Amino acid sequence: VAMSLCRSDTPAIPPCGKSLLGDVFVNGDASSAASVGLLNSLDLKMATGIRVAFRNYTSDDLVLCWVGFDGGLHHHYRLPPCVTSVTGTDVGGFGTAEDGVHVETTTHGHAFVLGTRRARGVDAAAPCWLPPFCGTRRKRDESGDAGDDGEEDLHVVAGYRPRPTAAGGDGDGGALLRLVTVTLGREGYHLDVRACALGIEPLDTSDKPYRDLVLGGWPTKCDDDLFSEFPSFSPELAEFGECMAGEIPAGGARSPRRGSTLVWIDASQKYGSKCSPTTGRALCFHGSAEWIQASGMTPEKYGGVELYRASEYCDDEFLWGRGGVMLHELSHAYHRKFVEDAFDN
Repeated sequence: VAMSLCRSDTPAIPPCGKSLLGDVFVNGDASSAASVGLLNSLDLKMATGIRVAFRNYTSDDLVLCWVGFDGGLHHHYRLPPCVTSVTGTDVGGFGTAEDGVHVETTTHGHAFVLGTRRARGVDAAAPCWLPPFCGTRRKRDESGDAGDDGEEDLHVVAGYRPRPTAAGGDGDGGALLRLVTVTLGREGYHLDVRACALGIEPLDTSDKPYRDLVLGGWPTKCDDDLFSEFPSFSPELAEFGECMAGEIPAGGARSPRRGSTLVWIDASQKYGSKCSPTTGRALCFHGSAEWIQASGMTPEKYGGVELYRASEYCDDEFLWGRGGVMLHELSHAYHRKFVEDAFDN
């Protein structure tokens, strides 16, 4: 199954580029659609988990963002031009590998945009849409406020929002992956979206070694590689513990609830399909034992909170105030374990 769409006109309110595999916008349509909320993430009733891979076949350095339900742009992952290398030249066994492909584990209805730091071929005096609040991304200082340094303007050039197919099959099992390829031609940027089969054998990391630590009175499992790969992170662990001890509301997560949720801290963590694993980013609450098993991780992580890459936490720890990102995930744990009817409430 394949779909391509490339439009160069810019209507006042662009029509949605619907197809079997989702909604696609490019060039002026993408910028206009985002400006009026047509590229926001949607809460679809029949949505299931899905994996989407993005690869950049242009010579431009692009930026990939997840679009929130309010239209705000998040994460701002760098998507460099994809580099292809030959991995084998045997007769009947020619193979290639691509470096720079970004894979997102997401949900049907969740939208993504691709952008450049500057508009290509646009007069400097011409209007360039910047998304509300997140169009200009600023580095945060220790107070959690945006500082004056590092402003980054993003010009949206393409957008994609996956939808369930009538045939199904690309949901929780991860048997299918949406492969989104961006190219650049005379008429501007172009998106090609395909459904690709994936091997379902998981990457087995269930025996990965962790050290038991107590940080701020909180039970923690730390990746053995953490201290050798990121020696400068050791002082951050102590501060991390102080943060957890000081920021958890007294009425919400004191003993024995404090000991009910293990926190796992990784130097790095990959999971999912063995042939195309996902590199973990940010933090998450593990609320599904089935997902843990399908991802190849130890079942002990069920019910815990995991920080997939410790070095990235240092960049995000002041979002929502000091310790806010960790408190956010622990709130999911509290909701799942101690609120009546859990996530159904």
